Amino acid sequence: MTTVKGETFRVLVNPIFQCLEMLLESATSDDLEILNNLLQSVGKQLDTDEPDKMQDLFNKIRLKIIQGSSPQVRCYLLEIIEIQAHNWKMLPSDITRFYCDTAADILAGMVV
Repeated sequence: MTTVKGETFRVLVNPIFQCLEMLLESATSDDLEILNNLLQSVGKQLDTDEPDKMQDLFNKIRLKIIQGSSPQVRCYLLEIIEIQAHNWKMLPSDITRFYCDTAADILAGMVV
């Protein structure tokens, strides 16, 4: 996404945001895992280059959480919000473990 000099390939920014939004719209667990991974790798750069578009994406994520998504979807999306809140750095292991454990509990039918 960047040149050798560290400059952003501007032509790729819009397609990346379109991809992120498509993943969010489908909201399957696999798609949300991909969304999470993509945002961990390019989220900080996108946030720096296009803060308004990133804000729009996170507004859509928040809406998805409150509009009756399944517990599993909410868990994945909350983890994405948490990553942004930590300035796109790796989450501490206890927080990562919390989300993994919560997702496992949801899949096991223990949380509704």
